[in-house]
Amino acid sequence: MCNSLTVLGTCGAWPEAGRAASGFLLEAYGFRLVLDLGYATLPRLLARCTASEVDAVVITHEHPDHCADLSALCRVLLYGGGRRDRVPLYCPTGVLGRVQAMEPTEDLHEVFEPRPLPGLYQVGPFLLNGRLLPHHVPHAGVRLTGPNLSVAYSGDAGPDHVLGELATGTDLL
Repeated sequence: MCNSLTVLGTCGAWPEAGRAASGFLLEAYGFRLVLDLGYATLPRLLARCTASEVDAVVITHEHPDHCADLSALCRVLLYGGGRRDRVPLYCPTGVLGRVQAMEPTEDLHEVFEPRPLPGLYQVGPFLLNGRLLPHHVPHAGVRLTGPNLSVAYSGDAGPDHVLGELATGTDLL
């Protein structure tokens, strides 16, 4: 499988007509990792793969333009079938509460296996290094390092030397 990064959306704060908020799909080494799922990103993700083909999700922070469609992904996985195990979900404090408040009747823990950011994890073929970055709410930037590929990502971070540390020597920021 070819390594690729699909832009699901790039709008900040709200999706403009015909566009979506923040979201990306990284496909590498046969592994599918979603980075943020803001407003209107789920239909774009489902145009690329089925929900059950998502191997892991990273959400940088609790603002809805970065996490709102996590609720929709939960519903697809919960009611659409096709997946037996829970999806690893890497996110800072606040994300689960914010998303759970949108759908209090569906328990996110039935579908996702939350793992707190910041932290250091093996995520499929990647070593994920999540570090706190400045923002209005807890926010994590991540560096994903795999064989012959490294990517750094931040949703909404203010200037900070940590972002430079995450990005130094990567193939893509």
